[in-house]
Amino acid sequence: MLRHSAALALNANYGRGPRFSGMSHSEVHIPLPSSLRILFSTQVRPLLRMKSAHCSRCGASVRVEGERLQERGPFARDRRKRWLVFQSWISRAINNVSAMRGRIGRSRKAAVVRLRHHADLAPPSRGAEMVSAAAGPEGELVVVWASQENADALTARTVTPAGASSADSPTAAPVSLHVSTYRPHLARSVSIVGQSLAHIAVQPLPGGGVLLVGARCRWRNGAAEYNAAVYDADGQLLRKGVLGDGIADVQTTLSGDIWVSYFDEGVYGNFGWGEADSPAPIGSPGLIRFRSDLSLAWRYPYQREFGAISDCYALNVTGDEAWAYYYTDFPIVRVRAAAVAGWSTEVRGAHALVVADDRVALVGGYGEHRHRVVAGSIQGEAFSVDRPTRLVMPNGRPVPRTATLLGRGSELHVVAGLSWLKLGFEDLTTG
Repeated sequence: MLRHSAALALNANYGRGPRFSGMSHSEVHIPLPSSLRILFSTQVRPLLRMKSAHCSRCGASVRVEGERLQERGPFARDRRKRWLVFQSWISRAINNVSAMRGRIGRSRKAAVVRLRHHADLAPPSRGAEMVSAAAGPEGELVVVWASQENADALTARTVTPAGASSADSPTAAPVSLHVSTYRPHLARSVSIVGQSLAHIAVQPLPGGGVLLVGARCRWRNGAAEYNAAVYDADGQLLRKGVLGDGIADVQTTLSGDIWVSYFDEGVYGNFGWGEADSPAPIGSPGLIRFRSDLSLAWRYPYQREFGAISDCYALNVTGDEAWAYYYTDFPIVRVRAAAVAGWSTEVRGAHALVVADDRVALVGGYGEHRHRVVAGSIQGEAFSVDRPTRLVMPNGRPVPRTATLLGRGSELHVVAGLSWLKLGFEDLTTG
C-alpha cells in the first residue's frame, strides 16, 4: 500500500512521527511537566540542537520555551490526547538519537543485500498513473491506476492557512480507476467507475473480487462515512461498509478474511471519533479481522505482557495467520486461530515484516536505518537476531525514499517507480 509517512522533524527529518491528518488547529501554551522537560532538555535537545518538533504531514508542532510547551496542531485543545502525542514524540526522538549514536546497531557497517528486479509494471491504459500498490495472498501485486486528474483527486489533501494538512475523505467528486493484477506481468484489470474513496488500499478477494478501503473515515452528523467497498470481477459494487478511521494497512486471505491495522489516530480517535457525543474509534484495538461481508470477526485483545497497540508499524498476513509489529514496545506478535503469541525485540521503527516459519525479518528503522534488515529467530520469549544487513537496489544504489516496501508471507516486495523488485526470506539474510 502506498501511503504517506510523516517524519518527526528533528532538524533533518529523522524518524517517523505521528501521522496527523487532522482537525482544526489552534495554539495553546501549557506548563511542561518537569519529567518531560528534563527528558527533552537532557536527552534530545543537546544532541540534535533541537528547538522544536513537528509533524511534516500536517504541520503540527511543539516547541519548548523555558518551562512551557507551545503547541499548534490537532488535539491542541484535548489535554489527554495532547500529552499522549507529546510523550510519543519525545519517545520517538530518543529512539532516533539512539539510532544515530549506534545503540541499536549501525547499518553503515552491515553487509549489503541487493534487491532483484521481478517485473516492470505496465499501466493498463495510456497515461495511467499509479495510485497505490499492495501484495496479495498468492504473491501477486495489485495496483490501482487512474488518470492524472483522478490520481490527484484520490490522493488530495487540504492545507489550512495555518499550514495544517489533512487527507481528503471522500473525494470531492466520484472518480474512475483501474485495479490491475500482476503475476508478475499484467494478468487482469478491473475497471471501477464512479467511486469516492480516497487514499485507498487495495486487496484481492475470492472469485476475482476487489476490496477498496479508504484510510480516513469521519464521524459526523451522527453517522460514519463508508470507507470500504467490495466489487465483483466485473467492477460492479456489491457492498459498502465501515472499517474505521486511521487505517495503516489492509491484507486479505485466500478465504476472504480481511485483516486491518491502524495507526495512532485510528486507535485514539480523530475526525469525530472518540468524542463525548460519538462512539469509540473502531480501530482502538489496533488490529482487527473482518469477514468478507465487512462484519467484525475478531479484535486484538489487550496484551499485558506486550502492551496495547498505539500504532501498528507492520502487518503480514500469511495463510490464516497474521503477524504484527507495533509501537510502543515494538514486539512481534502472531495471531493463529485467535490465539496470540508474542516476542519482545530491541528493534525500533521497522516498517515491513517478513516471516518464514520461526524466522522473522524486520525491514526499516529510524533515520539512517530506514533500509536496515534485521533477521532472526523467535525463541522462547524473545527475538534472537542475526547480524543486520542493508537493503540496496540491484545496481547497489540506495533504495529510493519514495519506494514502497511490502512484507507478505516469506517475501519482501518493493515498488520503485514502475519497477517491481522482490526478495525471498533467505535472500534477505545472506548479505
